[in-house]
Amino acid sequence: MYSLKGIERHWTKGQSNERYWAALRKDPLFYEEVSNSVHALHSAALVVQNGRFSTGSIQNGDINRKRLDFLSLVHDAEDIIKYSAMQRNIGFRSHISSDAPRFIFADGEMIFLALMNLFDNAVKYSDRSSFVAWKVNVFNSTLKFSIKNSGTWFEPHTVFSPRVERRNEMLNRRQGTGIGLPVTNSVLKAHGVEAGLQFEMSQKPENAKSSDIMFYFDLPLIKDESASSK
Repeated sequence: MYSLKGIERHWTKGQSNERYWAALRKDPLFYEEVSNSVHALHSAALVVQNGRFSTGSIQNGDINRKRLDFLSLVHDAEDIIKYSAMQRNIGFRSHISSDAPRFIFADGEMIFLALMNLFDNAVKYSDRSSFVAWKVNVFNSTLKFSIKNSGTWFEPHTVFSPRVERRNEMLNRRQGTGIGLPVTNSVLKAHGVEAGLQFEMSQKPENAKSSDIMFYFDLPLIKDESASSK
């Protein structure tokens, strides 16, 4: 098995030896270990970032709005979570409406944290051998992102309450922290009153323990940086 230091050594050598790098990329074990290492590093970073933003309220003045490639962030979040999804045989489906802009004005660090939490949550609590579906649409000058999965039903009123006992069994089994969704809601609300995290849940009639769960949020489409400060 490749260690993280071993991966770094091979990576460094590959930068100066194109044939070596091409051969290395064909090694399925190396590719798997790289994916595993990237996922592990981002999982650790996610815990740290959630802890950082959970310590106090986030205000609009804390937002650092810049021109942001939103669609690239969504794809990046999906790519990072794919490794853990593969372990549970979970696939992805996506839809991007033709009028969805690639760029928006928002805080890149916070939006990426929100996306990572939503993808991580969807995969972590999905039924095995199922699909996670995400969409990007535009309604009335507002960008809407939604992500849907099929998983265990939970009490709706406890979704945004950090560190409660509602999902202790699942959290212990799947190594969740219980603060990802509350933090996501906070960082989104800081972007505007209409930008908070919402969710819908419908119980499956054929399986009382499983539900279709969708989280979504809206972001105002600000056309230029000067408008973002108004």
